[in-house]
Amino acid sequence: MSKFLESIKRTDKSDEAYSSTSCTPTQHRMINGALGLAGEAGEVVDIIKKHVQYGKALDVTLLKEELGDMLYYAGLLMLAIDTDFKEVMEMNTAKLLKRFPHGFDASRAINKGGQ
Repeated sequence: MSKFLESIKRTDKSDEAYSSTSCTPTQHRMINGALGLAGEAGEVVDIIKKHVQYGKALDVTLLKEELGDMLYYAGLLMLAIDTDFKEVMEMNTAKLLKRFPHGFDASRAINKGGQ
């Protein structure tokens, strides 16, 4: 085993974190939601990559299924923090209106609306 992998193994506490009872059900839900969301986002990226880069026909049904899976995991995260889609969408709408009051602007996007 390389020194690099040994150093990772020395500091990795994954086994302890998942085998102990130190994680609450809410924390487990957050972990599952975050990891699931990342995984499903990767599947969406792969579908788009194959369509754009390789010329594969876009499978819209599969894309919709993966987007639905993303919403499932986003919902799981929302349950963990006691919110819902309506509140999250309203917060996002308010943020976008503040950041882009006159529509999209690349310079404001780069500077996050001048914040």
